[in-house]
Amino acid sequence: MLCGGFGHVFGNNPLWHYNGPTLYPFEGTWQQAMDLSGSVSMMYWGRLLRSRSWSDLVPDQTHEVVTACLGEFDGDDYLAAGGRPMAAR
Repeated sequence: MLCGGFGHVFGNNPLWHYNGPTLYPFEGTWQQAMDLSGSVSMMYWGRLLRSRSWSDLVPDQTHEVVTACLGEFDGDDYLAAGGRPMAAR
C-alpha cells in the first residue's frame, strides 16, 4: 500500500459497474457487493492507514521492520516497508 502502488489491492467488479454489464457474473446489486469480503477488507485497510501518520513514515532501508524474505530489489518479489521517522526512534 505504501510503496508506490495505485492505492488499493482489491477490485470489486460489481461496484465498478453499479449494476451494469460486468466482466464477472454477479447475482446481486452493487449495494450488496459492499458486504463482500474484499470490500470489507478495504475498509480495514482504510482504518489502518487513517490510524497512523503514514505520510511521516520513512523507507525501512536498514530492515528494522522487515528482517527476512525481502526478495530482490528490482524483482517482482521485493517487499518494501515503512518504518518510524528518525525523530521517533
